[in-house]
Amino acid sequence: MVYFTLVQLQLGEVGLVWQQFSCSPQLVRVVLPADRLSALALVQQCYPEAQSGSHPLIDSICRQLEDYDRGINISFSVLAEGLHHGSEFYQRVWRETSRIPYGKVCTYGQLASNIAHPRAARAVGTALGANPFPLLIPCHRVILASGELGNYSAGGTAVKRRLLAREGVIFDCRGRVIKPVHPVDA
Repeated sequence: MVYFTLVQLQLGEVGLVWQQFSCSPQLVRVVLPADRLSALALVQQCYPEAQSGSHPLIDSICRQLEDYDRGINISFSVLAEGLHHGSEFYQRVWRETSRIPYGKVCTYGQLASNIAHPRAARAVGTALGANPFPLLIPCHRVILASGELGNYSAGGTAVKRRLLAREGVIFDCRGRVIKPVHPVDA
């Protein structure tokens, strides 16, 4: 059975889609509102069989998201059990992305170098586009080498900019991130 839980954040309602396995739930996806569609509409569109539900672990993630939304630096605990999606390369990208600190950014190229694929910046972008857990895996913290934001599949560049600005990232008059860029330790 597939369930969803909604949490209200400043950027709008966010949906957590999860499945119950034996005694614990497994997070399947985090859904942000996008293209004038609510998270609920997107959940219903992608998971029409999903039912509204609650579980203490999922409620804990919702509280972490609410804390993040209040400006608290959160390291989301879901990652250890949640990275079963995607290829090994995607999982490496997502794990490395999870290491980017709150309020800092990293370029696609730096991230590629950090996972020992220095020429795979575009592939890193593709992996981030497939990130099943936006916010929890902070792909909004990955930008172009020029300082421009690049794409953000979880709501568009306006959402990416809002998230970074809320974390204290500063932009110039052209909308580019002002350095320094955080080099994530390899």
